Amino acid sequence: MKTLVLSEEAVKNLLSLEEVIPAVESAFKMKGAGHAQMPPKQYLFIKKYNGDIRTMPAYLE
Repeated sequence: MKTLVLSEEAVKNLLSLEEVIPAVESAFKMKGAGHAQMPPKQYLFIKKYNGDIRTMPAYLE
């Protein structure tokens, strides 16, 4: 499977602020009601490339 890499401009064009705010509000409500799993951030440091990968997994029911 190929990884889709989006530019900042492409991401900004996906949703308007008017669409984002209610979605984020809904996600916070679901988390507060216990309908979300959000483990801590995961860090993978890659010395060979002097870089890292940071993932933030989550699941909403």
